[in-house]
Amino acid sequence: MITIRHAHKKDKNFISSSMVKASGGICEHLLSDVIVGVEPDRLLSFEVAKDSSPLSYKNCLIAEDDNASYAGIICAYDAKEFQKQLHNIPQGKRAAVDTFYTADFPLRSFYIDTVYVNERHQKKGIATQLIMHLSAFDLSNYQFLTLYVWEANQAALHLYKKLGFQILETRCSTNTDFPINGKRLLMYCKIKVFETTVNQLIHKGMPLLPSKINSYGMV
Repeated sequence: MITIRHAHKKDKNFISSSMVKASGGICEHLLSDVIVGVEPDRLLSFEVAKDSSPLSYKNCLIAEDDNASYAGIICAYDAKEFQKQLHNIPQGKRAAVDTFYTADFPLRSFYIDTVYVNERHQKKGIATQLIMHLSAFDLSNYQFLTLYVWEANQAALHLYKKLGFQILETRCSTNTDFPINGKRLLMYCKIKVFETTVNQLIHKGMPLLPSKINSYGMV
C-alpha cells in the first residue's frame, strides 16, 4: 500500500535527486559547474533543506510504501517564486534556458515544479495520486495550476490532460549547448476545473490513496 505524507527535512536527498532526474537534464546544465566536485543533486539538497526556499521540503509531498521506502514526490509553490528563480540564473546559462521557459504565467498561478515516481513504482497511478493530493496546499488565493512537461513524455502529457490541463505554450530549442532538444510544453488548468475533474474521477471509482497530510500545508 502506498501512503502520501508531508515531506520532512530528512527527505532532502531523495527530493533533490528526484528533481534532478525529473528535470531531463536542466538541473545538470544549471548546476554542474557551480562548485567543482559537487554533484547537482547534492547542491540542490541544500535548497531543499531550507524552510524558506520555493524548493523546500515544506512544499513537497512524499509517496512511500509499507516499508517506508520512497515511491515518489511532488513539489509545488507560487509561480512568482519560479519566475524569480529564472531571473536569478547566471547570464551564461540564460540563453539555453530561456528557450524552454517563459516568465509569462497566467496570473495567480500555483506552479507544479516536480512530479517524480521511482522506476519500480511506475505505472501504479502514483503520479496521478500525488497531483490529486494538491489539496494539501492552500490554493485559495490561486486561479490556475501550471506546469512544464516535455512533449516526448507522452505518459505524463496524457495524465495532465486527463486531469484537465491544457497546453498554453510550446517552446522548442535546437541549442547545442543544452543537453536536451525538443518541445517543452507549458500547461495550465483552472483550479475549479481541476477540483471538479478530481471529484469526477473519485465518483467514477478512483479512490484517493491513504494520506498523512493536513490541508493547507504550504509554506
